[in-house]
Amino acid sequence: MSKTKISFKITRAIFYLFLVLFNYSFLLANTYVSGTISVNTIWTAGNSPYIVNGNITLNSGVKLDIEPGAVIKFGAGMQLNINGKLTAVGTEEEKIIFTSWKDDSAGGDSNGDGSASVPAAGDWDKIYFYGGGAAGSVLENCEVRYGGSDTSWGEVAIDRVGGEGVRIENCEITDSKNYGIREYASVVEILGNRIERAVHGIAAEYGSGEIKGNEIRNNAVWGIIATITGVKIRGNTIIENIAGGIISQGSSGEVKNNDIKNNGVGIYCSNTTSEINFNNIAENTEGVKNVTSDKIVNARYNWWGTADGPSGVGPGSGDSVSDYVDYEPWSDKSHLLYANFAVKEGYFTNQQDITLLLYCIGADEFIVAENPDFTDALWQAFVPEKTFSLSAAEGAHTLCPIHLMLRQWFGDENGAKMANINKILSNCAIQRAEQHSMSAKRQADNLRYHVLSFFRRLKPAATSIKPATTKQENILVANYIGIQNTGKSETGNFYGDEVLRTIITGRDKPCGYEIVQAGHWDLHIDSLMWAVEIVISYIFRDQLFELPEAVNRNSIEKFGFKRKEEPLYFSIEERIARGTA
Repeated sequence: MSKTKISFKITRAIFYLFLVLFNYSFLLANTYVSGTISVNTIWTAGNSPYIVNGNITLNSGVKLDIEPGAVIKFGAGMQLNINGKLTAVGTEEEKIIFTSWKDDSAGGDSNGDGSASVPAAGDWDKIYFYGGGAAGSVLENCEVRYGGSDTSWGEVAIDRVGGEGVRIENCEITDSKNYGIREYASVVEILGNRIERAVHGIAAEYGSGEIKGNEIRNNAVWGIIATITGVKIRGNTIIENIAGGIISQGSSGEVKNNDIKNNGVGIYCSNTTSEINFNNIAENTEGVKNVTSDKIVNARYNWWGTADGPSGVGPGSGDSVSDYVDYEPWSDKSHLLYANFAVKEGYFTNQQDITLLLYCIGADEFIVAENPDFTDALWQAFVPEKTFSLSAAEGAHTLCPIHLMLRQWFGDENGAKMANINKILSNCAIQRAEQHSMSAKRQADNLRYHVLSFFRRLKPAATSIKPATTKQENILVANYIGIQNTGKSETGNFYGDEVLRTIITGRDKPCGYEIVQAGHWDLHIDSLMWAVEIVISYIFRDQLFELPEAVNRNSIEKFGFKRKEEPLYFSIEERIARGTA
């Protein structure tokens, strides 16, 4: 045998050995899972990727915890059936990924074919939450890609049938075969997700719950389908969905404070009693279309893209409305839907809605923004009830103020007339809407006796008025002390006025526990208006015992402080719940 032939055989043997070793290491790199999970189980990032090569069922009463950074990849048609409690909570930096095993961008080349295959919508089936046993399950900071292969169940990536108590939050659900999320005869919280490149973003059928703060865009047909449901659709961005933003069929929920733009039909209504208020509905092919003559749709207080109102049967040039739509009055300005607020690092990073009742004699308009210069914010008609959602950005080092200014117009172009400062200030009050022991008006009357003396001592004078630091022109600012909610910073200092703090936490409670913190009230003066600026800063600690003993704990709880095991919600949606134009 020649040396050339021997060399060729040795080279070929080494090549085959390399292939064997490569495939062996490839098998070792994957964790294969299938079958029934009957004991509490944890899937870790270190053992990822998990390859689902057979359907998985999580038994009722059993927990499956998935750690941040874990990758779960599904073979063709495979699904994860949740009859127990699934907790899949990632982080912004380490999301949990559910995807096709053809997806080499997560967990590597799991099917070992190099670039021969690419992932596509419907590569695997779904995550399926079923019945009461799945209550308490959470998907948070996850990515769900390429799901929805089961044609018999509507080709859904995330499915919830029956029961309640499932939360899907801050997830990205993309490239689903038909539906990104479906809830059927159940109660689901769908909060702050991004859902795109499906046929339909979300379907809510025969159930209830909340769809809030999501970005639903670029879906082939509908953004949201609401069928015979009481679901609340609030504060979402619904854009660029080809057929339309929302279709409401036989539903009785509410559609409020959403940004609905660049869709086919903004909202299509059939046999619905849903309330459609305080939305931005603009730049759609049609605005609101109602095809049921015996049910008039309440679509008041919306912004239709122009100050002169909706077109169609409406008088203006904005998005159109059809017959059987009550569109008056409308807003002549775009609603401010979002303001990004933040709290200090180490504080809760969930979200909480804070509904406030506002009372101020003579207030005509309000403006709300993240910063005191009120950039990118618009004046809106004053309404007595507001819901603010505060959000804590992870790692942020600032408090979370809401800058809310109320104003009353007066005088002529030269500001010849003046307003009564005591009337404006002494009758302005803020009240938590959840607490009804005292009306906002009565609270304002009580406030007058305890706060007016402070205002009188600080009446504007040449020495107390200073140039404005805001970007608004021709405004002078005089600071006024307001009622403070008490919190504790990381350094132990109070945020609040030590003198006025007793009004809230002491034995003398002229306003009960109704007062909500207003950092300070500023009187803004220009040639045309008085305005009161109210800065509301919420400072929540992880545990009540970290608050000083001098603070009445019961009062703190009534202001919204809760123990760590009771999650706080404070996200960034700013919405008007009710009101008059």
